[in-house]
Amino acid sequence: MAAKPAADGGMSLEDILVMARKREMNVAMVIGKDGLSVAGDPRKPPEVMWREAKKAGGGAKGGMGICTVEGKELHFRLMNDDAPATLKKALKVKLRDAGLKYKVVLILPDGTVDGDDEEGAAAEGGDDLVLQLRIEFDALVPIIATARLADLGPVLKKIEGLVTMFETELARDTRKAKAILGLLKQTLEAERDRIVTGLTPGFILAEKRREALTGIEQRIDTLLAEFA
Repeated sequence: MAAKPAADGGMSLEDILVMARKREMNVAMVIGKDGLSVAGDPRKPPEVMWREAKKAGGGAKGGMGICTVEGKELHFRLMNDDAPATLKKALKVKLRDAGLKYKVVLILPDGTVDGDDEEGAAAEGGDDLVLQLRIEFDALVPIIATARLADLGPVLKKIEGLVTMFETELARDTRKAKAILGLLKQTLEAERDRIVTGLTPGFILAEKRREALTGIEQRIDTLLAEFA
């Protein structure tokens, strides 16, 4: 039975890689506005897969060639020498979003191997750090939302500033983002009691006034009942 051509509307990336463990797959990857589109087939030439991937993704840049899987390594032997430098990162993101863990090795047309260099390892580690920082920040979202309802004054401005800086630096400098996240955690922890209970000085005073007025109203009701 002939294999179904793979694209964003056809066979999944996971299915492509399963087949690539057993035989070479002709694959094309195109970077579009919504991410990486992948098309593959064991028989149809890469040029045909390129047209499939372009049609699915709407982009014009990417790579085509032969894909194989060896253990946990995905090897992509490129035929075109104009593949963008962002292709490898786009493929890693595609794999991560699909829940697939592979080491990506690109083999350029001149035989150069892009996969075992320290920069590539650092980039992969950077992607993992971004994901970890995002998870840690998401865990703080409930208490940040509560803080926005509390009367924290300048402290709330500090919290909002740290949140904004974290979101900005997460996409640019993970080291700065990690430091900012640490400051945000410290600030939230220091103000936790005030945030959770809402017992700011203004709130406490308002509560005391309310309790006093309630007591007066109750005594008035008692007096009125006695003279009724």
